[in-house]
Order: sequence, then C-alpha cells, then structure tokens
Amino acid sequence: MKGMVAFATILLVSKTLLVSKTENLMGGHIVDNFSREPERREVNVSGLNTFLTRMYGLMSLAVFVSAITAYLTMTVFKAAVFTFVAGHAEIGRAHV
Repeated sequence: MKGMVAFATILLVSKTLLVSKTENLMGGHIVDNFSREPERREVNVSGLNTFLTRMYGLMSLAVFVSAITAYLTMTVFKAAVFTFVAGHAEIGRAHV
C-alpha cells in the first residue's frame, strides 16, 4: 500500500511540475503549441515561378533542338549517315 501511495505522490508531483513549466508567464494559461487550426500564411512564390518558367522553357528548347536534329539526320542527311555507319561497322563489334 505504501508503494502505491508513493507512486501516486510522485505522479502528482511530476504532473504539477510539468503543468507549471508549461504555463504562460503573461496570464497563467497553459500554452497550447499544438493548435488544430492551420495557421494562415501568404507565401510569395513569384521567384520560384520565374525560375521554374525559365527552366521549363530551356528544357522545351532542348527537346525541340533534339527533335529537329533527329528529323534532319533521318531525312536530309540519311545517305551520309548510312554511309558513315556502314564504313565504321567494326567499331560496334566486340573483339574476342
């Protein structure tokens, strides 16, 4: 029985100390740092939007240049490409 009384006393004292440490010094109210209401903020993302617009613009330009290069290689320069590949066929073979 003495053990249960001692445990209850320790529990009560620790709870009292915990509550006293979390009290607000201004008014004595318990500080609620875990509000369930989300904090409303206005975030300025104009710099991020500018950066992403430029990056996607550059990537689009790179894809366009790649597409033009592939088209020209397979239409206008088709004969030259096939001649080059046929003349250098040994480059791709594995040497045993």
